Amino acid sequence: PANCIEVMTGAVVPALCDCVIPIEEIQLTEQSAELLPDVSPRKSQYIHHRGSDYGKSDLLLEPGTRIGGPEMAVLASAGQATVGLAREPNFFIVAIGDELADPGTELGPSQIRRSNDFAIDTLLKETGFNTTRRSKLPDDPGVLRKTIAELLEQADILILTGGVSMGKYDYIPEIMNSLGVEILLHKIAQKPGKPMWVGRRRDTVVFALPGNPVSSLVCARRYVVPAIQDAMGFRPQQEIARLGRPLHQAVPLTWFVPVILEPHESGMLATPRLTNTSGDFHTLAGTTGFVELAHEQTEFPAGHLAPFWRW
Repeated sequence: PANCIEVMTGAVVPALCDCVIPIEEIQLTEQSAELLPDVSPRKSQYIHHRGSDYGKSDLLLEPGTRIGGPEMAVLASAGQATVGLAREPNFFIVAIGDELADPGTELGPSQIRRSNDFAIDTLLKETGFNTTRRSKLPDDPGVLRKTIAELLEQADILILTGGVSMGKYDYIPEIMNSLGVEILLHKIAQKPGKPMWVGRRRDTVVFALPGNPVSSLVCARRYVVPAIQDAMGFRPQQEIARLGRPLHQAVPLTWFVPVILEPHESGMLATPRLTNTSGDFHTLAGTTGFVELAHEQTEFPAGHLAPFWRW
């Protein structure tokens, strides 16, 4: 009772001591430390006991966890000088079409601006993937076959936009078959993005997305990004949003609707922002993401809960 030891924050508690009193609760002189009025110390206060955060066998980080600042602190504090990592895949993004003009060039009478590969590239980088390369190919089956054959040997993930639907110049399904790429799926009962094609050859996965810009970006976010994250062991929790106003669709297809997400007393409220066509990128600007409305119904009342995909 008549003695005390001065100790700094973070230091080892001196032997035989079982209570720490902060300096703000005492009056110090050269010879004494006196408790301030109304201060009542208790046993073990301000002592961080060894092993009190986690036990020896506790799991600190799940496999598939993306390493940020907090996770790096956990690794370092646990003494992990090295750790096993999932290698980031190599991405090749190819825009296909004679009609595509590069940004900054003059438009011909039958041309449109090339945008899909730029949009997907940015989407992947914002998601955390940086090993992306972009290119453009013409509607020439010989050029397409030769270049895609080369890319299949280099890429982990090959993303194509255009050439996958039912048009006269949509050569991709036929070329993939000739190159021995196993088809995993072709066409999904959804809007936008119905013509999507997915295949695999050895360790390379091919996502052939529709050429319409909105369809291309929606498919990339809804399927390509989650597939890659899942393969790397990263499984983020699905977000849910509440429709801000009623929606109706005439055809029973899974419907991806761009929305602006805003906080509300009943949860996150998703205000629809319908596109004019599948080429209407302008409407997507400023949206937070899109909700996924199930194909089993055509009427979606205000307040309807739906999976939400953030750009």
